[in-house]
Amino acid sequence: MGAEVNQQRSDVVRRLLIGITVCAVILVIGFFAVVSTRWGHGLDNDAYFGRDASGRVVVKLDGEILGHVRKATLLVLLAAIFLVAYVRKIPVIGGFAVAGVVCAVAGAEVLKRILPWHVLIESDSLLGRGLQTETYPSGHATIGSSLALAALMVSPARWRSWGSIAAGLVMAGFATGVVFSGWHRPSDAVAGVCWAGVVMGLTAVAGHHGANTRGLIGRQCRRAPKATSRFDNRQRNCRRHRLLVDSACSGLCQLGTARC
Repeated sequence: MGAEVNQQRSDVVRRLLIGITVCAVILVIGFFAVVSTRWGHGLDNDAYFGRDASGRVVVKLDGEILGHVRKATLLVLLAAIFLVAYVRKIPVIGGFAVAGVVCAVAGAEVLKRILPWHVLIESDSLLGRGLQTETYPSGHATIGSSLALAALMVSPARWRSWGSIAAGLVMAGFATGVVFSGWHRPSDAVAGVCWAGVVMGLTAVAGHHGANTRGLIGRQCRRAPKATSRFDNRQRNCRRHRLLVDSACSGLCQLGTARC
């Protein structure tokens, strides 16, 4: 039974590492193949300027939804995620999930500043000033994706199949929303999703290991009193046996039939 459980845990970690690797590869390729090449800029700009085909209603709706993503909203959602984890008696996983979201959002802001973007083709000059620097990866796409994955981490196992579909829809909604609203190019949105996948995947691996370690320590601590109790009983029995032997020896000495 123990070997089967260990195998299941190894399979979970292996799948997480595969997902992390895929997201990291897409993130790197996106920067060097799209953000850093003329061909990539042309593809990115065509998709960005073609967003008007989706209709003004969609563009306006996406902008209004994304406008509600503020620091206060983020804090409330993080508190809700940790509360769910606390109620389910997995506060360690909840703590890792919250920390993962914070690291993903902060890391996206750092990447925006260290990954350069340069004008390479004529259509780049048509972009707004806000799209010509510090946009890769999208912060809003990172926030939405990391929150969806964090919620998935603290959800019950029996709900995760449907929860994965819901999380995917949320991630896709944020990724397309930042493009339709004109806040980011498609490469920025995809990078935001992939960056959240990398960070939250690593967080899930760390949380999985931390929960297992805590469970092992807890089991050992629960067993310790029993072992101590058995040891105390043995000592008590030994003392009783020694008293009986001493009493018998003293009696024999008094009768003169034994030398003590």
